[in-house]
Amino acid sequence: RLGIVGEAAFAALQAHDVETSHDKDTLVPAEVSRAWQRWCLEHPDKGGNNEMFVGMQQGYDACKMWFAREAAQKFVAKLGIVREASFAALLAPGVETSDDNKMPVPTEVKKAWKCWCLKGHPDRGGTNETFQEMQQEYDAFKLWFAEHLTRPSMDRVKMLAEYHERGTMAEAAAQKSQEENRHEEAMVFATQAIAWYRALYNVYHLEKKFKMKADAKAHVQCAKNLYGAIQMEAESIVKAAEETKCRNETELLRNKEHQDMTLG
Repeated sequence: RLGIVGEAAFAALQAHDVETSHDKDTLVPAEVSRAWQRWCLEHPDKGGNNEMFVGMQQGYDACKMWFAREAAQKFVAKLGIVREASFAALLAPGVETSDDNKMPVPTEVKKAWKCWCLKGHPDRGGTNETFQEMQQEYDAFKLWFAEHLTRPSMDRVKMLAEYHERGTMAEAAAQKSQEENRHEEAMVFATQAIAWYRALYNVYHLEKKFKMKADAKAHVQCAKNLYGAIQMEAESIVKAAEETKCRNETELLRNKEHQDMTLG
């Protein structure tokens, strides 16, 4: 609606090195910010439609929230906290936090940031440019996380539903891959299912919701059992193939010896 059209244009907004600008302490793609400013020339005060402007303002705010989450996840990945389920666990209610300049930060992120600084700080051999970029991303992450903590409980409900849905989808994908004898792929999906269900379990454990915690634990165990079954089946297939190869080689050797004896 801002005039940035096509999948390629949208994908460019998610690129790692996309140009950004600040909008009220929130990072936003610079192209979106410029397009929004152009669109705002139709502000009601300048003759635009008030209802349409309210809808576009809500859309712009949602875009900023989405981009902030994307930026936070990329920053966490740079620190070495790379799996989706790990990032999701950082957002769980009750996650352990520490203060950093009077702002709450997940303890895991703060520790990872300190470890990164031991190598990336200019005094430790890093470059000023890289350090300043990472410092800005860390500050943006702290602002985003502080806002996340104050969001309404409906976001939490959606988040837990997403954990369960992703776990279920990964488990189904693992079963399908197993049926099609794509065992390595199946084990990857099963591992993802375990991670998502475990994130769900951790939330309920922190909130002391015992029934839901038990259900999540059962899902984790089912996913683990599935992983084990896939692994055993894959090993069995490999072993059978090796035994068949060994028998074929033995048979070929016997045939060769028989031919040599006949010729002799």
